[in-house]
Amino acid sequence: MKHLALAFYCVSLMAQLGAVFIAISLVNRARDFRTGWFLLAIGLTLMLGRRISPIIATINTGQFNLIDALLSFPISLFLFLGVWGLNKVLINEIYLNKKLISMTKTDYLTSALSRMETFERTELEIARSARTKRPIALLSIDIDHFKHINDRFGHHIGDEVLKGMVRFFQAKIRAIDFIGRIGGEEFLVVLPEINQFAALEVAERLRKDLSHFHCYEHCGKTINITVSIGVVLIAPDDEKIKPLSTTPSGSPSEVLESYLELADEAMYYAKKHGRNRCHLSTKVPVDQTIVAAKANATEIMAAEANAAEATLSK
Repeated sequence: MKHLALAFYCVSLMAQLGAVFIAISLVNRARDFRTGWFLLAIGLTLMLGRRISPIIATINTGQFNLIDALLSFPISLFLFLGVWGLNKVLINEIYLNKKLISMTKTDYLTSALSRMETFERTELEIARSARTKRPIALLSIDIDHFKHINDRFGHHIGDEVLKGMVRFFQAKIRAIDFIGRIGGEEFLVVLPEINQFAALEVAERLRKDLSHFHCYEHCGKTINITVSIGVVLIAPDDEKIKPLSTTPSGSPSEVLESYLELADEAMYYAKKHGRNRCHLSTKVPVDQTIVAAKANATEIMAAEANAAEATLSK
């Protein structure tokens, strides 16, 4: 009976040791409620004394409590299974959170950046441009006659074409550049730290190389596409983004909205004038605040001039 009691105590000790190790791993993995997992690990570690002391007493004195030994086994086993279950729940939660984050940051179809992530990263680049005084370029890209591809080959082939085009662009742009899907067949490429001539050169190279690239190829069937690209440069000396580097109230989202509108206008101009071409926007977004300030300054100067003339006439 003594050996039976020792066997139950030892198995219980091993089960509780396993629970302690799992609890410690939960402390390292968990981002939320880490204090709770830490306290659980401490509690389970302290409870090891309840398993070690009867083993020592049985060996040294030969006295044992068989009922206590029998009960220690299911108690320790249930603790182990409970902590193991919590570990599985946490692992599943971490996996689902990563998947959710990936879904919000990446377009589910093309693996380009999602619309929200594209705009957020572009706004960060605009704010950085205001600080570093280095320009960035936006390329508004739209596939020519994409509806014809869907109508002729089917939407599943159209999806493959989109994937192939994104893979092509990702391989051609720099590491600091990024591409995002902002519409059905509309994409935005952001080129930080680049001047307008280099940006137009990049756009032309992408357009030309893409026209010779097989976006879809299967069983002898190949599909080539062309794109129309609108290019706009966000210059750090522009009055619209200059306040971002000096005042916390500046809004990069407003700057992005204005310049994205110009990039879209340039892209539609390229479509209107034959497609499969690039067009560089030379416009500057109109800031109504600046316009109003200039108008007020003009009125003040005119009023002062009239007052001066009236004084001289007297």
